[in-house]
Amino acid sequence: MMKLVSLYILLFSVSAFATIDIRGHHRLIGSTYYGAVQGYEYSPYFSQMVINNRVTSLYIGNKHTFEAAYELFASYNHYEIPFLQSDLEEQRFNYRATDFDYYLVQHKLLDSDSYSVIHNLDRFFYQYSEDSFDIKLGRQPISFGSARTINPLDVLVPFDLIMINMEQKNGVDALKGRYSFSEMGVVELGTVIEKDTEGNDQFRFISLADTFVNEAVDIKLLYASLKQNIMRGIDIQASIGGWGTWLEYGYFSTTENIDFKRYSAGGQYIFQNDMNLFMEYHFNESGVENSKEYIFAKNKSYIKELGIYLLGREYFNFGG
Repeated sequence: MMKLVSLYILLFSVSAFATIDIRGHHRLIGSTYYGAVQGYEYSPYFSQMVINNRVTSLYIGNKHTFEAAYELFASYNHYEIPFLQSDLEEQRFNYRATDFDYYLVQHKLLDSDSYSVIHNLDRFFYQYSEDSFDIKLGRQPISFGSARTINPLDVLVPFDLIMINMEQKNGVDALKGRYSFSEMGVVELGTVIEKDTEGNDQFRFISLADTFVNEAVDIKLLYASLKQNIMRGIDIQASIGGWGTWLEYGYFSTTENIDFKRYSAGGQYIFQNDMNLFMEYHFNESGVENSKEYIFAKNKSYIKELGIYLLGREYFNFGG
């Protein structure tokens, strides 16, 4: 890791023909989650106060781009029901070849009251660009899907619906290539490099995207493999009657010989006064119809491997 940091600093400093940009934010976030937990029904069972600091540096040259971002999370947590060790492990940053120690400070993490300081080198990549292609190597975001609330094609680090202290996807260590074969047509392919993961279990993908019908319809096809679970997807965005609409569909074949589909369909309308309204329906065939069975669904290996955090079948979301 130190060799990579040294290389970045050297490249960052040698060119006079580049744009350098440093930005960041400092935020204080408080949140309380309510839920029906046996013995604590309809009472708050998780409260958290988070101080988040993030610094991003960008180096943009003619054909070369470098980006690095580092952030700190200091949090105080109160649980009606203390976390288990397995819950804490699921919160760590995944899909990385190497990384810093997760905690800078940790105090009584398995107790009902605890505090910690977490740090995260969230971006660290180099990109080489030509007119028709580019190659990006290092820690970067890898995500798919156009749905507003639930993205069935986004399996690496999906946004939980109640994840309010995140603005950007967590970075993963990856090699990604992109080739433009027409004005709007793009082919992308790549692989994620994760420590202690065998080659065939790594996340690999190829996607093909283009625009049709006078640039009013965008279609993206996706084929991906994660832990040898296969995902085939299509993402369609179109303008219909003043509405921006989308359909994001994924068909999954798991290593347990179980096939299922997940999709999100919705639309957004922007009024003349800049107010907007969106609605979205999500169907999850891997989920269960009875909430009492959530605990059994969560323990299925492919549910964890494919980043599925909603365990029911049907959801309707709206906002404005």
